[in-house]
Amino acid sequence: MRGKHPAVIVSTDAYNQAGNYIIVCPITSHGSNAPIYFKLIDYRTVHGRVNCSQIHSFDQKRVIAKTGERMEASDFSYVHQLLNLALMMDY
Repeated sequence: MRGKHPAVIVSTDAYNQAGNYIIVCPITSHGSNAPIYFKLIDYRTVHGRVNCSQIHSFDQKRVIAKTGERMEASDFSYVHQLLNLALMMDY
């Protein structure tokens, strides 16, 4: 990812606190309606789709701002299911 992009932090709090890195999936308003995308519905500050096929890790110092809005637990759980599908982490 280059430049400023909204993203969903998908790494755990324990992971984030143990080091200087976070893992995110970008939010896009472009692309297809492929099943690996999760459409954000009824959120106040962020619109678009979470691209679960683009997983990025970067230094927390690069975080510019947080919206303060948290994903619904059911939505976040579905994003994690899509990540498992993308990574085939079925073990």
